[in-house]
Amino acid sequence: MKKLLVIIIVCFFCNFLVAQTDTLQAYITKFDERLVASVSTEMSNDSFYIFYNNPDDILPSTMNLMSNSPIRLVGNVSYKVITVSLAFTPNLLKTNKELESTKDFSFTTRFSLKKWHQSVTLIKQKGFLVNLKGMNIFAYPGLQSLKIGGTTSYVFNDKFSYKTIFNHNEWQKKSTGSFIANFAFYYTNLKSSEVDSPINLNVYSATISPAYYYNLVINNRFLLGAGASIGAGIVNMDGEIQGISEFSANAKLDYNYQNFFSFLSYSGTSFYLNHTNERYTNSFGFMKLEIGYRFNPPKKVKSLYHKIL
Repeated sequence: MKKLLVIIIVCFFCNFLVAQTDTLQAYITKFDERLVASVSTEMSNDSFYIFYNNPDDILPSTMNLMSNSPIRLVGNVSYKVITVSLAFTPNLLKTNKELESTKDFSFTTRFSLKKWHQSVTLIKQKGFLVNLKGMNIFAYPGLQSLKIGGTTSYVFNDKFSYKTIFNHNEWQKKSTGSFIANFAFYYTNLKSSEVDSPINLNVYSATISPAYYYNLVINNRFLLGAGASIGAGIVNMDGEIQGISEFSANAKLDYNYQNFFSFLSYSGTSFYLNHTNERYTNSFGFMKLEIGYRFNPPKKVKSLYHKIL
């Protein structure tokens, strides 16, 4: 009797797993054994708003720092759980003398393991446009910024394909959404050629933000994805700790046909804080047009992947 009971329980559990797998396959197509490669043109904006006390003015002065190299070329590669992206501004896209000395580079990698997703981003820029007090705009080639950090995400709904949004080794087949829990940590350094400039800042931020994403499947080839998050945390700005708020948003129109795909997307994140008598806001966003293809990976890629992981 006990053996029969054990057999029944095992059979029920196996049937449950098979049924769950079939259900997931109805919602998501996986391309884990394919190497995904793509190229894109990206319009980026990593801007800073700084309010600081000026002895010559009654009210705080306002300084808006804007990227001087907004257009990048991006190369992306994904295989199984890893995605790597490199972006830079080639000389061909530097259309005026003010842009010639500008340097721009970004690196992003993503790791996925079941419900967990980890992103790491590095953005390095040299050369900004400065809008002083909302009146005068001039080039500041001696100003540079470094941003490094990442986001850890947990996706609650197994039927929702988070990878469809970012790396395309999955495709959402049925419309669904999911709540997502995010923890983000970023370090930002602004460094001016002037030692006493109020622009010189070191900022460490940590935030927790709930999010909701939804993939709307229009038909077999098109889908519309969107999501947003609102969060809060703390920031250490040159040794002083303050509260901080975060807002992020993503939207994407996606086309997929067999192994070819293309999409137009926007993603952006903003941090807001009050710092004693100074106010600091940092926003960075990306508008991207991308085309890509999935193909069988070379044996060396498979071998290298299995050696590393």
